[in-house]
Amino acid sequence: MNLKQVQAFLAAARTLNFTRAAEEMFISQQAISKLIIDLEIDLGITLFSRSKGGIALTDEGRYISNMFYNQIQTGKHLLDELRLEKKKRERHFRFGYSTWINPFGEIDRGLTALLKENPDVLFSGCLHHNETLANMLLADELDIAIIPEEQLFGDELFEYRKFAEQDFCLYVPEDVEGEVPDRYCWGLPLLVVASWNWGLFEWKRMYDQELLDLGITPQSVRMLPNVQSILVQLESARCVAILDRRFGIGATIPGIKPLPLPIKATMLTCVWHRDNESPLIEKFTCFLTDFYRNG
Repeated sequence: MNLKQVQAFLAAARTLNFTRAAEEMFISQQAISKLIIDLEIDLGITLFSRSKGGIALTDEGRYISNMFYNQIQTGKHLLDELRLEKKKRERHFRFGYSTWINPFGEIDRGLTALLKENPDVLFSGCLHHNETLANMLLADELDIAIIPEEQLFGDELFEYRKFAEQDFCLYVPEDVEGEVPDRYCWGLPLLVVASWNWGLFEWKRMYDQELLDLGITPQSVRMLPNVQSILVQLESARCVAILDRRFGIGATIPGIKPLPLPIKATMLTCVWHRDNESPLIEKFTCFLTDFYRNG
């Protein structure tokens, strides 16, 4: 049994006329008759009763016709679902970024610009530890993850593209003298982000460790829910904050200036599974690279 035999049988079953069935298939009446006879031989049953008045489906032929039709409809539904899923994948892009990079909102401007340029795409994002991001990429729960280059997964299953260098500064009031961060931050509160899936103690442990390495021991630390809250506080109150100058955060706030911090520069990196075929990956990575390269 082959596909051509099945097509010939279904055409004849629908028209109950070998001549019209042959015309539909652009073959001769003799050819369609032979295809159906061969199918009857393969199946070991008679599909049509033949007489001078024409042809009619036998009980077995009617059963086989319904079975083939149902299988074809199932196949069509499956193809429709696959096409719909492909369309969704072309319009839905899932990204995640590491808890180690976006506490300072380094990539928010780029992502915001990307969303504005692609209003037809449904973007969904999340913030997780690197191990969680790697597992989500492997499970096809994310299309791409953004992490610092020194924390790359190092697995051959992943592809990588570096797109922007970090440049952390301590933002302080303009009237502070000198170009070197003060050990105690001039007695002013240091603003930090304490949102997403990290609590107060996790953030305090990270900042205690990293700031001590920098020789900074502020007299007080104030936890805020997001980078926007930090920017508002910098503009309206006397305080200091660590922000990434490379991405323009804080550059438009009057009355403050950046003091470079001796934090080793690292490249932010896009990571995706090698088998992910989302057409948006190339668009996403190229956009971020161009956006941050140009400003």
